[in-house]
Amino acid sequence: MVFGREKKGQGTLGSDVLLGRERRALARRGVSVSYNAGFHSKMISFLAEEAERHYFGRTCLVLGPSEGGEQEMRLGKFFGSVLCVDASARVLSTLRKKCPGYSYQTALFEELELGEKFDTIILMHVLEHVRDPVSVLKRIARHLSPKGKLILAVPNALSFHRLLGAEMGLLKTPYSLNASDRKVGHRRVYDKKTAVRDLEKAGLSVLVSKGIFFKPFGNSQMESLEGAQIRGLFLIGEKFPENCAELFFVASIKKK
Repeated sequence: MVFGREKKGQGTLGSDVLLGRERRALARRGVSVSYNAGFHSKMISFLAEEAERHYFGRTCLVLGPSEGGEQEMRLGKFFGSVLCVDASARVLSTLRKKCPGYSYQTALFEELELGEKFDTIILMHVLEHVRDPVSVLKRIARHLSPKGKLILAVPNALSFHRLLGAEMGLLKTPYSLNASDRKVGHRRVYDKKTAVRDLEKAGLSVLVSKGIFFKPFGNSQMESLEGAQIRGLFLIGEKFPENCAELFFVASIKKK
């Protein structure tokens, strides 16, 4: 999964220019950045574990699939039809080898027009990358079936490791972007309030809201932990949802 990053002044440009820049940035980033490297790959597994509790129906749309396929390889057990969409043809080509039975389409989420609706839409680690998250959510919501579920996750600004970084002077505030954020194209980090705000602005209702994984330190320090310690931190996250590394939501179309 790869994304571009907005530059100052882009908001005054036309949509075609913005999308063109986004597409070129994605192509450059797709060659040089693996979003699944190091400890982050373990986080994807924990998110997948939680997501499976909320799957609905028989059709699934995955927006921004993980290149490693940790979650995607299991989707065939739950759904009769799976479509993966990403802006990077390279990511989809890699995933296709692991999941040959799925359908694939290369597209920017800002241009998403699939002409069908899905029972479950999975949107992991996408909103922090896009230029206009509410606009993207509105477009995605048009692809959700009437009783469908949107399952998504975003990084938590109030994660303990970001609070610690701010206290140590490594971040100006917990909401500031560090070098790792910029490397993978983050434009923002969320807290629960701002994430729910964007979902509701897009006409969605939040059904489930929780934190995933209590992460006390940065990725490099976390990589030294053993399996039992990592599982323990995942379980502790149930007690400290506001300060987990990830914010996890299940949403549906708001009833009129």
